[in-house]
Parts: sequence; structure tokens; C-alpha cells
Amino acid sequence: MGTVISLLFFVAARHDEEAWKLPLVCVAVGVVITGVGFCLPPVRLLANCAIFTSPMLPLFCGGVVAGIIRLPKKFRYKGPIRLQLRCLSKGYVVWQDELALDGFDAGAELREIPVYFRVPPPPTAKPTGLYVRWQLVMQRAAVFELPMVDGPVPREVFELPDETVGHHKPAELPSKPTSRHIRFSPLCGGGDGFQVELLPGRNLALGLWGMGFALMFLGLAIMSVLESPSTPWVTMIVLGAGGTVVLTMAASLLLQKTMLIVQGGILGIVNTIGLNRRRKIHAADITDVIAVEQGSSGKKHLYAIYVHRTNAHPIRICGTIYSRNDAEWLVQEMKKSMNQSEPRA
Repeated sequence: MGTVISLLFFVAARHDEEAWKLPLVCVAVGVVITGVGFCLPPVRLLANCAIFTSPMLPLFCGGVVAGIIRLPKKFRYKGPIRLQLRCLSKGYVVWQDELALDGFDAGAELREIPVYFRVPPPPTAKPTGLYVRWQLVMQRAAVFELPMVDGPVPREVFELPDETVGHHKPAELPSKPTSRHIRFSPLCGGGDGFQVELLPGRNLALGLWGMGFALMFLGLAIMSVLESPSTPWVTMIVLGAGGTVVLTMAASLLLQKTMLIVQGGILGIVNTIGLNRRRKIHAADITDVIAVEQGSSGKKHLYAIYVHRTNAHPIRICGTIYSRNDAEWLVQEMKKSMNQSEPRA
């Protein structure tokens, strides 16, 4: 979309009737590709036809999500089936849990997928409302909107059977980060804390991609001036400002170094871009630490670490971690060091 808008500004500056064909062709190709993408993949059919059933709806904050996902047709089991339960507030994931189901017979044809998640109590979990939604996601293909309410949890909720027992895939978290751009070192003093450095090198590919996109905007601005000295000032401002903003964001990714220091019940966060920006959070104020998927870069998924605080908004302490195992490892180490092995009510 940004490229098409840039082309439209460039064409307007040229005052050339034939030049309008280029952005029109780009728009037509985009419409065709989008239509094919919505119509052809079988996961689209799956998302529209799969059904989630539960013996108890609505769901309760502090309770459980138990039920069955019924598929429109059988599919052959080839590997772990990944389920996600997540809470979104104003479009952002503020809490999520993931379950990998394994242990089915190789090549088995499945029609039903069991579901069982424990829902944290408030304030981590929030009831469904104008800005809050709960979703159950299967294999990134089927998404179910779930109603969540607050209040006393009925006793019957905890008596619902866990049909996923026997199909859990054991968590395989590394003993140290797998990325060479994440450096872990215990602090001196009996192993009561640690320090983690997230180096800028982990953002090299994403930063270079952003800089290339920014240079394209700036190049279009320069070309519009060279091709037609009477180019409207609005065109130059839009292209130049867009390129500058993207270039600044890409440069920050290439320069930002984040350091996390956990010791003595205090979490210290130091972000370095030219100057150090420091922040401290006391463990007594933290109710939970979670890893949240923040987006993707190509085929790689990016994760961020959030801390939830008592009667306050969650804080994003670091991001652009390219491995879920590394993100979960960091969460585990933080909880262990800060005595947060279980979320507090």
C-alpha cells in the first residue's frame, strides 16, 4: 500500500497521462493476489468450518477453558498440534498460553482436538468487553472468539476433565539462550541474580530491510524533484517525512542494546541508543512475566517479554527475540530469580 501511494505521488508530479498505468497495474495485481490468497488455501475453509464446543460457557477469569475443537473433515496427524489461548486488549496481546499436543499415533486421522487451559485470575485476566477479546487459536488456521466473564468461579468449572492428558508434549527449554546475540551471565554473589544482554546484531536483517524501504521513499522524493522542479511541496514532504521516520526506526533497531539485570528482588532495564535509559521494577509489584508473539519477519516469528504489575498496565521490557524457546527461557529465568514461579492473584 505504501509503495502504491508513493507511486501515485510520483506520477502526479510528472503530469504524464501514460504514467498512471503503473500504479493501476500494481493495484490490480494486489487485488488478484489478495483474492487468490483468500480463496485457495484450505486453512481458510478450516477456519470457517471448525467448531469449538465446551460444556460450560461463558468462561470465567481464574477458571479453565475445556472443550473440543471439531473439524469439518479428518486430517492426517504428522506432528505436534499447537493451540494458543490469548487475551487481546485494544488489539495487543496482553496474555497468552500455548499447548502442544503430541502422542497421537503416527498417521492417525483426527476429527476432534481436545482443549484444556487454565485461565489466570484478575488483574492478569480481564473479562471480555469493548476493548478486550479472548481467542483460541489452532495451528494459526482456526481462530475462535471466546466469551470471558469476571466474578466467582463456579465449583463445577474445576471438575471439568482434562482430555489433553497423555497428549502433552514436554517442554524442551534450553539451559541457555540459543541465539549468539543474547548473552547470559550469572552475577557474583552466590547465584542470586543474572544479567542478560540483547545485542543489536539480532535485528540486523530487520533493520537493513527497514533502511532499504526508507531509502526507496527518499529516492522517490529526490526523483520527483529532479524530474519536475515544480513538484508540489506536499509530495516532497510526505515522501521525505515517510522515509525519514522509517529510516529512524530502522536505525534504532540497528543501534539499540538492551540489558536486563535481575538481582535482590529488583528488575533493572537499561536501553542504550547513544544515551542510557534506566528503569527499575520491584519484584513485589510484579504479578506475572510472559512471552508474547509481537509479529513476524519473513518466516521468523518475533517475541517480546512483558511484565504484569499490580493495578497497572503491562510493561514491555524487551522485544524482537527470534526464538520462542529463547523467550520462554528468559521468562523462566526471571521467574526463578524473582520467586515468580506461579502468577499471584
